[in-house]
Amino acid sequence: MDRFAITTKILQGGDASRRIVTKWFRPLRKEVPLSSSKPISLLLAHANGFHKEVWEPVIAMLALDSEQAKRKPLKKLSTRPCTHLPNPYLASVAKEVQWADNAKDILAIASQLSENTTLIGAGHSYGGSSMVLAEVLRPFTFASVLSIDPAIAFNAEHFFSMDFRPVLKRRAHWETQEIAADYFNNHPFFKVLDPKVRELHIRHGLRPTKSGEQPSGLVLKCPPEHEYAVFKASEVGAVWVRDHINEVQCPLRLLIGAKSHIYISPENAKQYRAVSPLSDMTIMDNTGHLVPMETPSTVAEEVARFIHHGLVHRNDSVGKSHL
Repeated sequence: MDRFAITTKILQGGDASRRIVTKWFRPLRKEVPLSSSKPISLLLAHANGFHKEVWEPVIAMLALDSEQAKRKPLKKLSTRPCTHLPNPYLASVAKEVQWADNAKDILAIASQLSENTTLIGAGHSYGGSSMVLAEVLRPFTFASVLSIDPAIAFNAEHFFSMDFRPVLKRRAHWETQEIAADYFNNHPFFKVLDPKVRELHIRHGLRPTKSGEQPSGLVLKCPPEHEYAVFKASEVGAVWVRDHINEVQCPLRLLIGAKSHIYISPENAKQYRAVSPLSDMTIMDNTGHLVPMETPSTVAEEVARFIHHGLVHRNDSVGKSHL
């Protein structure tokens, strides 16, 4: 990450009571913008239950020197967390979680970025759905949107057959960092992650227990109750995004894991490809739902390619599709 100047900023969320911790990456290499072009800002959103740092391996491998990237200077990248609920109120507010809140936080962050920039949004899973939802709520916020294996109920029968209750039984406490590392490195769900991503999750996905919390040790920053509440809210959110995704008015690419439990099978491809006249789809072979965390190098290539794709489309005449 030595190619970037990295800073952490706390920004106003979509609600006056929320503050969003974001991490900003500015390329150190100075570039001369092309005439009449704007710098690029890339806003990234992560999946439910994870944290902004899981994007860092993708950012580290993003090919800023590629021919595609050179067409426009990359001004900054910022990563943001999904909205987290305060622990004492989990039981009372879990039923009130709304996916629109995460999208409104994204829009709030976008509003606080420099206007002299071309903004591209990319998100994974819940973050991918939230990016789409944000663009629907406020059209033309983004020059283009990359939604990676988004949690959208294209196949409603299958989507609602998924049982999220096991999330509530997820282990959330470890006595030491070493015990936690052994757990994540050997758990079947986390073993598919790229080693660098898994290391970042162990380092940033846990926090020390506070004074008075028992038992002492380390706990998940995103508690299972909150993760479950977000999943449960998909009964409304994932359907709403499905029903309104055709309102997206900027280039939209769906990057789908071929082995994803959401995607299911190639028979669903028609549903994905038909979401919008401005959309297309790329299938990632040999990956499951956790696409950017399983294969960050490949996703970095796709992000660089998509940046160029979206800008070419935006610079063409309105209504002319190249997808």
